[in-house]
Amino acid sequence: MIIKNVNIEKFGKIKNLSIDFEENINIVHGQNESGKSTIENFIFTTLYGPVGSKKYNIDNTRTKYIPYNDNFTFGTMLINHNKNDIIIERKIGKTRKDDVFRSFYKENFSQAPYPDNIGREIFDLDYKGFIKTLFVSQENTKIYDEKDEGLISRLTNLVETGDEEVSFTKAINKIDNEIKNIKGARKNGLLDDIYIKSNELHIEYNKSKEMEKLQNIYIDKLETLNLDLKLNREKQKDIKDLKEKLYLHNIEDEFIRLSQQIEELTKLKNERFDGIKLISRDEFNKLRKTEKELLELNEKLNKSKDSILESKRYLEKLHIDKEDFIGFKEVSKEDIYKIISFEGEIALLKEKLREYDNTYTIDEKIFSEKKEIKKILGKYEKSLLALKNNITKYLFLGLSVIGIIIFFISPFKGNNISSYLFIAIYLILNYLISVKINNLYKDYNLKKSDIYEKKIIELADDIGVDYREIYKSKKAIDNITNVKEKDKIKNKLEKITTYKENIFLKTNTKTIENLIEKENKYINLNEKINKEKISIESKENEIISISELIKVKKDSFIPYLKEIGFTEENENYLSYLDKYELHLLRIDDIRVKEKALNYSIESLIGDRDKKDIQKEIDKIKKLGLIEKYNTNELENKDTELRDFEVNLSEEIKELENKLSRIDIRSSLSIEEEIILLKEEEKKLLKYLETLELTKDILTESHEKLSDNFITELNNKVSYNYNYITGIERSIKVSEIFDMKYLENGKILEETYLSKGSLDQLYLSLRIAMSDIIFKGEKVVFVLDEPFVHYDKQRVKNTLDLLYSKKDEYQFIIFTCHDREIDLLEKKGNIIYIN
Repeated sequence: MIIKNVNIEKFGKIKNLSIDFEENINIVHGQNESGKSTIENFIFTTLYGPVGSKKYNIDNTRTKYIPYNDNFTFGTMLINHNKNDIIIERKIGKTRKDDVFRSFYKENFSQAPYPDNIGREIFDLDYKGFIKTLFVSQENTKIYDEKDEGLISRLTNLVETGDEEVSFTKAINKIDNEIKNIKGARKNGLLDDIYIKSNELHIEYNKSKEMEKLQNIYIDKLETLNLDLKLNREKQKDIKDLKEKLYLHNIEDEFIRLSQQIEELTKLKNERFDGIKLISRDEFNKLRKTEKELLELNEKLNKSKDSILESKRYLEKLHIDKEDFIGFKEVSKEDIYKIISFEGEIALLKEKLREYDNTYTIDEKIFSEKKEIKKILGKYEKSLLALKNNITKYLFLGLSVIGIIIFFISPFKGNNISSYLFIAIYLILNYLISVKINNLYKDYNLKKSDIYEKKIIELADDIGVDYREIYKSKKAIDNITNVKEKDKIKNKLEKITTYKENIFLKTNTKTIENLIEKENKYINLNEKINKEKISIESKENEIISISELIKVKKDSFIPYLKEIGFTEENENYLSYLDKYELHLLRIDDIRVKEKALNYSIESLIGDRDKKDIQKEIDKIKKLGLIEKYNTNELENKDTELRDFEVNLSEEIKELENKLSRIDIRSSLSIEEEIILLKEEEKKLLKYLETLELTKDILTESHEKLSDNFITELNNKVSYNYNYITGIERSIKVSEIFDMKYLENGKILEETYLSKGSLDQLYLSLRIAMSDIIFKGEKVVFVLDEPFVHYDKQRVKNTLDLLYSKKDEYQFIIFTCHDREIDLLEKKGNIIYIN
């Protein structure tokens, strides 16, 4: 398994950080407190969840890494495992119930089958085993001195068999569990169960034998009583037969009378209702229901026909009313809109004509010089307008703007007194200049106006008119119109007026208001006519639909009526059921009488058949045997037999109750079960002997295998350590992962080593264990500041060792130093974080 990307949305102080890792060596470089350890802990937490352990220096994720004023951490990690890209998504809240874990394939986002503790599933190591092998934090370089049976067994199995699933611990545990299951610690094993069960069965067997003897006595006695009961009931039956014959003799006259009355009623019923099929009340009610539906449909049909006649009369009235608006057929909506729009145009045209009619009359002499007069008068007006305009303020504003611009670029800008003095002088001069220019402008225009006045007087003298008439003639000259234009306006006005009067004539209206009012009435009439036509069409369709429904129901109804006597020639099919119901009432009356007679007969003979009774009576009359029997004697004998039966029944019931209370199994079945238990006991004892022998053999074998595992581990640790340090030392690893080393013929404790050498020793152990556990499988190896106590040469040696294993591991190294980057010489992926 390798990590391809971590994406931290919020974890500790890190927010929205994404890092891509390569599959060989990755160095994450950052200054102190830049978040390197936080990223490492994010990787650990994503794999194993929010684990907290003081012993292993693992901070509680909930207390340390949930951001301040927030309720959860969140991030994702992209890994590659078994050639599949898998996205792990984990959210950690303040409580376990707030946690969320998901894993899914990147290719199609389908769910991946991994549990919350995904690291345990992938590496087959719990978080402690992961920390002791693939995860080196700043403070956990040394492996804790403790015996990890799981890690040792896994290493042993892999060294000896190459299969981590072949576990001595699992095998021994399974054997111990089996032995415990058989022998039991507190008399709760399988053997104890067999002994207890066997004892219980022997007790039950003896009790069963005793109860079987008693049961046989009860059964014999019960058979005798049942035989007596059978004989007694046969005697009772004989008495009953004699009593019945005597009873039949007594009821003979009444029985014959009632039977004759029933025959007469049956004959009457057959004669009166011959040819009429009788049906049940339920069938009759169904026909009544259909009859009612047909009556309602006919009534609805008649109402619809009446309604359609009324609608047609109303439609005819609407058409008559519409004749008053016949002219609107030739007038469209657009015509009416035109007339309305013409009103404004007519007013405008009339106004123009009035202006043409009010045009000033002009002297012929002035009219001959109208162009020259118009030109001179125009210029004269412009000069007079110029005299009225005062340009002082415009000049003042313009010069002020220029002065402000000059001020901002002048050397006086920084000197306050000079600045104010400059502004004051400039504004005064500006105003005086503006007034002077305005006076000059007025003098100029005054001279021009004098010149134009002289020209007007000279022109008046030339044409021989008073010059004042020329002033008055300006407006008249401006209003002189073209005669053709006036005629054009008149023609247009006449055309519009003619069009309007034509519309009024067609619609028999006089005003626009009258036209609009009548048009609205015309539209309303058309709407009513259309609505009534639709209504008539709907009613006609309804009549057709009702008629068809009546036909369908009638076609199915009449055949039923014919079956019960209806003939179409003489009767109405909608009233026949009334007549038929009278027949039913008469039949019901006969049936009531017949039922009463039958009830009387039943009270005499019970549930016996009348024909059988009649035969018995005929037989008794023929034999004449009844007279010699006494009814009282028969009753007394019958009572005696009944009492005897009661006593027998009670005695039988008591015996049956005693037998039912004997709730025992057969002694034979109990004996068979005892034999089976003995066979099961033999099998378990033999199995127990086999298990104990197997355990002894496995234990002896495992001790030998452990020696082989330690030798393999020692060799790998020694190789790694010698490679890093350059010093030949033979390392010995104990079962609790503390180490000793051989130097100069002496075995020394690891505590004699310096801090740096000790770190190098335990890194060698981690790599060695990982080589054994993950042989042939590429996995991630995380190191946080692992070279703090290394000198430069040993850092180089360690990096060379790691680089040599780049095909076996993906290394992620967190550091704040530059030497790792320099020593790798572009052999790794460098990631900088701030």
